[in-house]
Amino acid sequence: MKNFKNSTIIVFITLFTITSCDDDFVYVNSQDVNSEDYFNSEEEYFNALVGAYDLLGMTYQSSILGEIASDNTLCGGENATDVPGYQQIDDMIHTGNNIQLRDIFKWMYAGLNRANFIIEFRDKTDFDGREIMIAEAHFLRAFYYFELVKWFGPVPLVVDKRIQYGDQFSLPRTPVSEIYAQLEKDLIYAANVLPEYQILVGRATKGAAQALLGKIYLYQNKFDEAADALDSVITSNNYSLVENFADLFENDTTFDFQYNPTPTNDSPNNVDFDTDTIEIEDHILLTGKPVLYQSAAPLEGLISETTYYAIAVDYNHIQLAASHQDAIDNKPIDLTSGVASAHALYAQFENSQESVFEVQYSDLEGGSFGCFACVEGNIAVGFSGIRKYVGSPFSPRFESGYSFNVPTQESYDSYNELDTRRDTSILDIEKWVADWAALGITISYGKGYEHTGFFNRKYLPRKRDANIPDPNLTNPNNYRAIRYADVLLMAAEAHNKKSNPDPVTARYYLNQVRERAFGNSEFNVTSLSGEALNQTIFNERRLELMGEGHRFFDLVRTGQAKNFIPGFQEGKHELFPIPVVEIELSGNNWEQNPGY
Repeated sequence: MKNFKNSTIIVFITLFTITSCDDDFVYVNSQDVNSEDYFNSEEEYFNALVGAYDLLGMTYQSSILGEIASDNTLCGGENATDVPGYQQIDDMIHTGNNIQLRDIFKWMYAGLNRANFIIEFRDKTDFDGREIMIAEAHFLRAFYYFELVKWFGPVPLVVDKRIQYGDQFSLPRTPVSEIYAQLEKDLIYAANVLPEYQILVGRATKGAAQALLGKIYLYQNKFDEAADALDSVITSNNYSLVENFADLFENDTTFDFQYNPTPTNDSPNNVDFDTDTIEIEDHILLTGKPVLYQSAAPLEGLISETTYYAIAVDYNHIQLAASHQDAIDNKPIDLTSGVASAHALYAQFENSQESVFEVQYSDLEGGSFGCFACVEGNIAVGFSGIRKYVGSPFSPRFESGYSFNVPTQESYDSYNELDTRRDTSILDIEKWVADWAALGITISYGKGYEHTGFFNRKYLPRKRDANIPDPNLTNPNNYRAIRYADVLLMAAEAHNKKSNPDPVTARYYLNQVRERAFGNSEFNVTSLSGEALNQTIFNERRLELMGEGHRFFDLVRTGQAKNFIPGFQEGKHELFPIPVVEIELSGNNWEQNPGY
C-alpha cells in the first residue's frame, strides 16, 4: 500500500518457546515481539493497524477472478496450463484443490485476524484517536469477512479475539445471515466513529463504512436499508464523479521537463516560448486536467507550487492554463522567458473525489513469485498486461505483462460506440497499433492463449513506474474498491427495489453515471420503472464497472449467472469450494459446499 502502507511496516510473530531435554543451545532469547505484551502506546496500535491494512493488497485475486469467472473476460495467459487455478475457474471446472482459491481464503482470514488482534486489546492503552483506530479495525474485519462470504458462503465467524492454532477443530461454519448481522454491527459502529476525511490517504472513512454497509444490505436484498445507507454517502456531498472517465484509472504521475537555452543531445530543451508549449513525450494529460507545477527556478509566467490546467496540443506537447475554463477555451498562459532549469508537473489520478475506498499499492518495494504476500504492488496489473509489448521509438503508455483476463468481443460490443467508457475500459490492441502507426510509432506485441484482441485497459501496467524490483509484480496501480459511480448505481438499484419503489430517484442516480459516459443527457433514461429499470441499472453496472472484479458477484446475487456464464450450474457455482486443505486442517470439521 502506498501512502498509508509505506508509513510503517510491521510483521507480528507470536512468541513460542521451544523446549527440548538438555539441549541448552535451543534456548535463545527471542527478539520477536510478544503479542501479549504489545499495545502499550499509540505507535504500537498504529503499527498493528498498518498490518491489518496490509492484507488488502491481496484482494487482487478478487479483482481479477471476479472478471475471469464472469462473462466479461477469458482467462488468457501463455497457454492452457498457465495458472491452472485461473483456467479452471474460467471454464467452471474448479475444485477444492485450487491454489488461487486457497490464497483468497487464507489471506482474507489473515487480514481479519489482524483486525481482531487490535479489537481484542482495544482497551489496553488510552490515547487521543484510539477509538478511530478501533473503528478502522471494525471496518477492515467487515471488508475481509465480506470477501469470504462472497466467495465461500458460510465460514467460521470469530470476533474480538484472534483465531489461534487449534481453534479450527472446534469452529463451525457460521450461517451467512449471522455473519452479515455481525458485519452490519461492525460497519454501523465504524460509520458512527470514523471521520469524513483522513489526513493519511488510504485509511477508511465514514463514507467508506456507509458505502460498504449499503453494499452488504444490497447483497441481502435489504433494499430499504441499502437505500438509506447509500443515500448517506451521496447526500454527504463528499464525493463526486471525475469529469473525464479516462482519468479514473491512470496512476499518479510526475512529468519532468527542462528549459535549456543551449540544448544538447544529452540536455534538450522542452519549452517553446513562441508557441507557449511544453514538450513531454507521450503525456497522458487531457485538456482541463489540473497539474501542480514545481520548479526551483520557475518559468516567467508560472509560479512554483501552483495548480494549472493542461491543454493537450498533441500526444507530445501541452500548454498550461490558469483556470479550468481557460483550458476548455484554449487560452494558454503566455510563457515568456526563463533560465536553464528543471521543472515538473504532478498530476493526481488516484484517490480522487470519486474514490470512496481505494486499496493503496506501491512500486517501491516488491516481493517475488515465491512470496506474493510480500509484494507491495498490484499483482493483477502485471498479470493483465499486454504480452511482449514493445514500441519504437518509444512504447506508448503501457508496459508488458502476462495477457491474463482478456475481455471478449461481446464485452466490447456491449458498449454504444458513443460511450466514452468503452475505449477506456477495453483496449482494442489492433486499433491501438494502427492509431499509433499513423503517428509514426511502431508497436509489436505477442498473442497469448485465448487471444481476443482486447485487454483490460483499466488495470494495464503503465509507463513511468519504478517497478522495484519486478515490473510484472510491483505495479503501483491502486485498486478502486468502491467508486462513487458504484455507489450511485447501487443506490439506484436499491431505490427501485425497495418496499415503496422510487423510480424517479433511481433514474436520477442512474443518469448521473450515463451523462458522464456520453458527455450529455441525450442517452438519459426518462421513463422506465419496475423490472425494465432494474435490468437497465444491472446492464449499466456492467458497462461502468467492466474489468473491476464485480461482474461475477452481480450475476450471482441477481440470479442471472446461469444466463450469461457458460458451464454455470445452479445450486453449485454460486459459491466456490472451501479449499480441501482447510477442511483437512479443521479435522474434517467442515462440510464442503454443495456440488463439490
